[in-house]
Amino acid sequence: MKFIKAAQEAHAKKDPGLAASIAQANSMVRSYIICQLQGIRYRHDLQQAILKENDKLMTHYLRAIKLLVGREMLPTSPLQCRKYLFDELGYSPTAKTKTNNPSTGDIPLQKLKLKYPMNAVLDFILAYRERAKQSGQLKFVPWKTPPIQIPNMG
Repeated sequence: MKFIKAAQEAHAKKDPGLAASIAQANSMVRSYIICQLQGIRYRHDLQQAILKENDKLMTHYLRAIKLLVGREMLPTSPLQCRKYLFDELGYSPTAKTKTNNPSTGDIPLQKLKLKYPMNAVLDFILAYRERAKQSGQLKFVPWKTPPIQIPNMG
């Protein structure tokens, strides 16, 4: 292990700022271990409020997309987005997938928004995906700790 550490330190000296970054990451190891053992405190009411707000906004985004496109379109469906943006509107793709289809990932869609700033559908697609991702990350199952049993000493 000491040889690995020495090699890492030698490598870090070649890149300015890397040593400081490594030191910062190492200083957080204790906090991460404590979180893994004890869990992270969170406010259930705030989590539920954010999820409720996201659901409401996502419903509005879907309604706006339906009005703008003229039919229902799921913003998380690459196939439906590809059909609308590239087949129907004739936009030129900013990136391709491994199968050589136009990419509808978030970064290619952001680049497409820069090329076509007046297309509000792109705004709603990106906003929907952002809220859907946030909601997905907030839908975790909390770890329930058993109550602590205090022995009766009397």
